[in-house]
Amino acid sequence: MCINSCQTKCIEEKNSKIKINNENCIKCLKCLTVCKNDAIKFKKIEEKKEFYFDKNRRNFLKNLGIISTFGSIYFLTKKLDFFNFKFFSRFSNSNSNSSNFLKIKDSQKNNKNIILPPGAISKNRMKTRCLNCYLCINNCKNKILSKANSDFNRVHIDYYIGKGFCEYDCNNCSLVCPTGAIKTLSLEEKQNLKIAAAVITGHCIGCGVCSGVCPKDAIEWVPGALAKIDTNKCIGCSKCAKNCKMKAIEIIPIYKQIFLD
Repeated sequence: MCINSCQTKCIEEKNSKIKINNENCIKCLKCLTVCKNDAIKFKKIEEKKEFYFDKNRRNFLKNLGIISTFGSIYFLTKKLDFFNFKFFSRFSNSNSNSSNFLKIKDSQKNNKNIILPPGAISKNRMKTRCLNCYLCINNCKNKILSKANSDFNRVHIDYYIGKGFCEYDCNNCSLVCPTGAIKTLSLEEKQNLKIAAAVITGHCIGCGVCSGVCPKDAIEWVPGALAKIDTNKCIGCSKCAKNCKMKAIEIIPIYKQIFLD
């Protein structure tokens, strides 16, 4: 009974034993109420006891470390004065472009852009409310929602999994979220919420397939011409990109989800 009552599907049976995945459990305690044998218990994790340490010894070591650090800096400064820095100046211009490139790459690595489920609104809002209970993932019709990973430590959209696009007539994720991390949306609201932007990056042959599958009629196309995307209508559902045989359409993340007029 506990398996069927668990909303987050974190209780499963393995080798005739019931196991609970506490990483996904949201502690709703519904399993406790349905268990007739009182076999499930809920308890708090005991806090680790603090170890005693000598504050005077700690302060002494800290001050010693500070003194040695400043001493090393002073010594290195004096040693560097011995060298002629003009020797290194010839390399400064040649290395400036590569250093800037590395800075850009580092910033991109630390600030990966992701696409959020409809109703999540922004990354900061999602971070403060999402419990990673994965209810939204279990109820996603097209299975495009990804678990927390190195790209983003909360649930997010990955158009490279599942059916590859957000179903226009589905708002399941917003209806099952227990914390409001994904705001509850009516189907009409969800259909008018922009979660990303589609752009034509190249290789378009003017076949018109994208125009035919777009649920918002946001892609203009006439025979013999290349497709054009109306950004004021596009909601970023990725159905056009999924159906483009030439892979000429890319879905770009946006900073904050907005409702279209």
